[in-house]
Amino acid sequence: METVRYRKPLGVTGYWTPEAKDIAGIEDTLADYLRAKDVHEIKDWSKYRRQVMGLTRGEERLIFISYFPFYADIEEDMKARKTPGYDPESWKKKPYSVMDGGRAFFRVLYDVKNKRFIWYECNGDA
Repeated sequence: METVRYRKPLGVTGYWTPEAKDIAGIEDTLADYLRAKDVHEIKDWSKYRRQVMGLTRGEERLIFISYFPFYADIEEDMKARKTPGYDPESWKKKPYSVMDGGRAFFRVLYDVKNKRFIWYECNGDA
């Protein structure tokens, strides 16, 4: 299986672990940000999962968030089939990556101090 390598936001110098208070409310403006980027509107966020990581760029504290759709019916099928090696909790333990998947799989970078999104990347157009 080929490893997916995302473009790393420029100038990352370190990492930190965001707490719930650091993340609270940042998604309130995400829909507007995505709309400004001319990204399709996500109508049901409950069908998405996210992975969050704190990054630093010099003294700046940034929050990197990777979003990907969650398909409950596929997960239930894999559990029912007892798919070898399938771990429904794996997305909580390691970065989740998909070879394409289109715009439904995307990443953003949030500037904590200025309270705004500053970077967007998606897997492609589908």
